[in-house]
Amino acid sequence: MRLLKKALGAAAVLTILATAPDAQTQVSIKEARFLAFKLVAAGKYDEAAALSRTILQGDPDDQAALLALAQAEVGAGRISAGVKAAKAAWRASDTAAERYSSSIVTAQALAQNGKRLQAQLWLRRAAQHAPNEGFKARAARDFKYVRATNPVRANLRFSISPSSNINNGSANDRATLGGLSFLLDGEAQALSGLEYRLGGDLSRIFLLSERQNLTFGVGFDTSSYSLSSSAKALAPNASASNYAFQELQFSVSSRLNDKDGPAYTQFRLELGQNWYGGDALARFAEAKVDRTITVGKRAQLRFGGGVKRQWRQDSAFRSSTTWNANAVYLMGLENGNSISFNGAVSDVSSASAAIAHQSAEIGVGYRLGKPVFGKSFLELSLAAKLSEYDRRTILAPSPRRDTRLSANATITFNDLDYFGFSPTATLSASRNRSNVALNETQQLGLSFGLRSSF
Repeated sequence: MRLLKKALGAAAVLTILATAPDAQTQVSIKEARFLAFKLVAAGKYDEAAALSRTILQGDPDDQAALLALAQAEVGAGRISAGVKAAKAAWRASDTAAERYSSSIVTAQALAQNGKRLQAQLWLRRAAQHAPNEGFKARAARDFKYVRATNPVRANLRFSISPSSNINNGSANDRATLGGLSFLLDGEAQALSGLEYRLGGDLSRIFLLSERQNLTFGVGFDTSSYSLSSSAKALAPNASASNYAFQELQFSVSSRLNDKDGPAYTQFRLELGQNWYGGDALARFAEAKVDRTITVGKRAQLRFGGGVKRQWRQDSAFRSSTTWNANAVYLMGLENGNSISFNGAVSDVSSASAAIAHQSAEIGVGYRLGKPVFGKSFLELSLAAKLSEYDRRTILAPSPRRDTRLSANATITFNDLDYFGFSPTATLSASRNRSNVALNETQQLGLSFGLRSSF
């Protein structure tokens, strides 16, 4: 049936071209398609559209004719018709090259129609069906351009992680209170299981001037769990839903670029609420400012600070105010690797002795510029944090003092890229030592997630 359609289409094209006033010769379907694209390149959009429709009279599923029609309609300013034709070309595609070209043209049409988020999705589709690495790189470059010019930003996060301590329970099975040692309940000890994380952000950028913009955003994060069989045996009355966490936040931020150079300052205000175990945990408001400057040719320094107020919904006595300051120095090395150093200090004031404390943290990160195997890249990080609490509690004769060490190794598997997303695997380990036995914890986890590859 399709061969018959092509034959009829060829007859129609031959008739139209042969009887045209300036026609001197007859052409084949293949030559007619080529001529349609040539007319598009010459800016003769109406002629190209008419010729494409003539070809489509015989075969409505002619992918090349649909593609030429889409480009002609867009060139003539009939964007919606161009999008419709481009999507029809996608449905008629049989090969990777045809899918790639259809996706590119659809993305271009959508971008010109102001639908840049949809255009980004079609460019991911183009990258997925690119016939070679060169075409894939072009789709990635187009994606970055559309994203940079898109005032609406959307991001999704997902990971699943086996963990040895989903409830942040004690690494010990006994604790001391008033000089007496007692056995900890199973729910107070570390429970193993699976952690499922899902989060996302949606924001809209408004340009105030050439140097300043204003962004409004909304975001959410959720963590849910399932207990292992050993955790159920240790704490038979424990429920994974008791450790579920959700957070919703609204934000407004402004970025102000320097008159000279790439440096900029960013101000941000966040309002939100979180829930733990199905019950409201805290409402919060946070204000912060960050400054980013370029140091030399391959380095960047970011520093800033802020204040956060939490109003606890479970117990007003545990409400707190946190002042913090932080800095990050990122440097690219001559061998293509990069290294980062970060530090942070904070002061938390609260009426609760279990909350009020000061902390200081330092960390280092290292990313290999060359793949460790295939197209897989490795990132490593180490961090140390010291926390000192203001007042003692009944759990210890002196104020609590914690030292936390953590390490992470993340591999990004770019070989397994799918629609511009690459799977990641992160091995993490942490140990918290404390003079209060109940607060000594250790955790080992392996999380799997996705990361955009462009």
